[in-house]
Amino acid sequence: MVALKNSSDIESFLGRPDPRRPIVLVFGPDLGLVRERADSIVKVATGGKTDDAFLVVALDGDVIAADPARLSDEAHTIGLFGGNRVVRVRAGNKSL
Repeated sequence: MVALKNSSDIESFLGRPDPRRPIVLVFGPDLGLVRERADSIVKVATGGKTDDAFLVVALDGDVIAADPARLSDEAHTIGLFGGNRVVRVRAGNKSL
């Protein structure tokens, strides 16, 4: 696990995410900045196709809390037309 804390490291990662680290956790007190950085990672990972439902799957934390196997199922699903697939999880009210 690698924690990026300073702005230059984060900006460098956002420009070219490390393919050896396919799981990224973005968090912080500024929800707008968290959303912006997560959007940047998704955009780079999908080649800019952020609205493609076959490449980007958005899951709410409450859905995963109700059905924990769903996250694994989505993570192991191969994209229909190839390319990188992104599973984006947003925290909900229930604990994961």
